[in-house]
Amino acid sequence: MEDSEVRERVARVEGLLEGLDERGLAAVAAVVELYGEALRRIVGGASLTKDELLTHLLLLHGLHPAGVRERVAQVLEELHGGELVELTDSVARVRLASGCRRSAVEEAVLRVAPELERLELVTEPKLVQIGSLR
Repeated sequence: MEDSEVRERVARVEGLLEGLDERGLAAVAAVVELYGEALRRIVGGASLTKDELLTHLLLLHGLHPAGVRERVAQVLEELHGGELVELTDSVARVRLASGCRRSAVEEAVLRVAPELERLELVTEPKLVQIGSLR
C-alpha cells in the first residue's frame, strides 16, 4: 500500500469515527488497544508464532505461517495430548493420550486452529504392526 493510499484510508477512518456513538468508540478503542499491545510485543521481540495475541491476530488476518495441521500437531505434542488422526476442512479427529482431559485438549486445539468447527475423538485402538504375514 502506497503512502498516499494510507493517508486516504486514515482520513476515511477518521470520518467514520465521527459518526460513532459512545459504544462504537469504546469498541474501536479496545481493538486499537489490542493492536497496540501486539505492536509492543513485536518491537520487544516476541515470537510471532508462540505469543497468543500475535498468533490470534495472524490467524485473524490469514497471515499465520504454519498450516492448521502443523498447529494442531504442535499443540497436541506440547500437551502430550495424543495424536492427530485425520484433519478435514472443519474437523480434527484426535486419539487422546491416556490421562488427558478431552476438554483441555479441545480448548487448546480450537484456540490454535479457530478455523476448525470441532474436535472428534477417535476411540478405536491404534493398530500396531508386530510382524509381517507371508
